[in-house]
Amino acid sequence: MKNKQKGFTLMEVLITIGLVAILTAIAVPSYRNYLRTANRVEAQTSLSQLYMAEKAFYLQWRFYTSDLVVAGVSPDGALIYRVGFNTQSPGTAPTAYKGPTMDTARNDFYTICGQSFGSGTIEGCAFKYKKTSITPPDINTVGGTNPCTPAISNDEFTAMAIADLINKKAPKNLSAIAKKDIWCINQYKEVTNPCDGTKASNTCP
Repeated sequence: MKNKQKGFTLMEVLITIGLVAILTAIAVPSYRNYLRTANRVEAQTSLSQLYMAEKAFYLQWRFYTSDLVVAGVSPDGALIYRVGFNTQSPGTAPTAYKGPTMDTARNDFYTICGQSFGSGTIEGCAFKYKKTSITPPDINTVGGTNPCTPAISNDEFTAMAIADLINKKAPKNLSAIAKKDIWCINQYKEVTNPCDGTKASNTCP
């Protein structure tokens, strides 16, 4: 007796391929959006850490400082968001200030972490992108028509967290970022997200 072997017909194969393609088209964008949303937790956590450090520093010395190292901010791990201020002024220290010497160049996470672990002032953090030649957007260029302007003075501050979640890369020129995700926090702990970087329709300036 001959064994009859039955295989798939061409029509069945084509139908299967079509179904897989449809499911992939639905699942992949959803998964990517999930990753973008998950990445945004970093912005909220980083701004919260900066807020608490600035408040503790202010409680002791009665002024805010843009020197994040002196303020006690300690980022950790591989980072996407550049967080900090658009000014390199460390604040005007009162005559009673006896703390560490402040550095005007340590006003954001990128300057204190660098592009590789151990290359910055804080050794436990680094910015990781697909191309090592790419740097995160420069907060010092933020202003004008942007939703919030990160700045600091002795008695008030607004800090910003910014990243490009759509393209997963950060051009040097802020205006070249197509889909930037922006978060801000001030001395009153008011947190805003004026630019939602998870949406392709983002038209923020």
